[in-house]
Amino acid sequence: MTAPGDGQPLPRVASPEEFGDLCAGLADALHAKNRIAIGESQFVWQVADALRRLGRCFETHYDDPAIRAAFGNGWATGSLPREERAAALFALIYPQKPA
Repeated sequence: MTAPGDGQPLPRVASPEEFGDLCAGLADALHAKNRIAIGESQFVWQVADALRRLGRCFETHYDDPAIRAAFGNGWATGSLPREERAAALFALIYPQKPA
């Protein structure tokens, strides 16, 4: 499989864990590039952190029936309105810390 337009191979992802590993690898590579060549950008650091968190979130919630019911699928709309799904995903990626 190749990326559209550039002929570069896309990584194969066969499981939620492989997607988590891919995200962690991308995060590590971006953190390293940031330290070596980008200039310790806090924006780049946050993007790398978000990638790592997204991978963990996907691993954790991929098979969760409540998450599937909330987000829906190709046949059922889910309990979350479309305009609330991005915020709900963000809340899963960045869960509230206990007070």
